[in-house]
Amino acid sequence: MQPQPPVQRLLLHSATGTTYELGRELGNGGMGKVYLAQARCDNTGTSNGHLVALKILHPNAPLPARRLFYHEGTLLPRLHHAHIATCRERGRGTVGGMGVVDYMALDYIAGETLEELLRRRRQPLPPTVTLGIVAQLVAALGYIHQRGITHCDVKLNNVMLERATPNAFLIDFGIARAPDVLGHPVTVGTPQYMAPEQMNPHAACDGRADIYALGVVVYELLTGKRLFPHRKTTDIRNGLMLVPDPAVLRADVPEPLAQVITGCLQPNPNDRFPTVEAFFAAMCKAVQQLQP
Repeated sequence: MQPQPPVQRLLLHSATGTTYELGRELGNGGMGKVYLAQARCDNTGTSNGHLVALKILHPNAPLPARRLFYHEGTLLPRLHHAHIATCRERGRGTVGGMGVVDYMALDYIAGETLEELLRRRRQPLPPTVTLGIVAQLVAALGYIHQRGITHCDVKLNNVMLERATPNAFLIDFGIARAPDVLGHPVTVGTPQYMAPEQMNPHAACDGRADIYALGVVVYELLTGKRLFPHRKTTDIRNGLMLVPDPAVLRADVPEPLAQVITGCLQPNPNDRFPTVEAFFAAMCKAVQQLQP
């Protein structure tokens, strides 16, 4: 039997001097690829054991995708919170067979998104479990809102749950709006979660847009089904499907929680909860009312 050739290791040599050994592919899209990677010590070449999710921008990625990538790369390294994935570094490096690439190295979260959790369970989450997840999202959102940043894409797929711990992480800041970061991306959000004011990327948009999306997330966690499954941007532009039918909402969710969700989903931002902390206080009270 002929000996098997050694497995070629794919390495990214960064301009900062860090070397990343690329492992399995975690994701692949129009913007580029995400690999599980391990940082290696510069002087010995041995692994330091730190795992990252290495986002590599495709060299031929279209301009809108590049803008998203660079926007997140500018904003995320400034954020340091227990429930936001840490950006270890960003920069430019070389990979054999790829050439020069732009990359971001984020702390690797071994787990699943809320979307994947609901799909795997095939049933909704109890109110107390939902409250525990939402508490962590509120902490992350409160942190960025205090800094004038709006995430603009809070949804099930942008929340990661760590498998080994009960920790939840807010991810994907590609379309976040920040007062001191120039060049907002062209993308305005995900229609099923988008607040009406996000339709205009140049209009005022603050943390209350994230509260709108959070109301949608809470409904979906409590029911296991979509609130606005077929909503498109044109529907939002025409003022359609902005608020669910109250009768349907009350049929799906206990009345105290239905009131909280309704308080998030008002078309006018001034009619919503003013802060995520106010929203969370109301949700805590609602869940407490459900206890025997």
